[in-house]
Amino acid sequence: MNNKFEAMIITGRLEIQLQEQKKALEEIRNLQMCIANDNFKDSAIILGRLFELASEVNQNAIENINILSEFCMKEEEMLNESNPAFNIKIKDMGFSSRVFNCLDRADIKTVASIVALAKEGRLEYVRNLGVRAYSEIAEKLKEYGIKLEEY
Repeated sequence: MNNKFEAMIITGRLEIQLQEQKKALEEIRNLQMCIANDNFKDSAIILGRLFELASEVNQNAIENINILSEFCMKEEEMLNESNPAFNIKIKDMGFSSRVFNCLDRADIKTVASIVALAKEGRLEYVRNLGVRAYSEIAEKLKEYGIKLEEY
């Protein structure tokens, strides 16, 4: 299956789940209003329903994370096959401590992970990864023949 097509399908599935989460959150807000206005006499019923809704929302969030992780792993596998440099571990690249720690905390262990995030436009959202760190990553990748700008 084409990656772009698969990404569109995943996006659609995530959008549907997001709508379901919004409905559950709206019901939670309504129950909170009922509690505030003393419209319910049996708090056990309210608490039970709130627990069910919270479980639904959490389950949807977990499913979303699993869907995205699965897609990212497929992307990373394809990248690894296309360029041997993608298998290089970040610990072997000579990054500064700050950049290495940012990437390591984000569970980014290989060049393929960096490229996959860049391809998705999410590299800039890695915590504490500023402009200088991004530049350092781009320079190191250039040494291995990988242009981050292409992704």
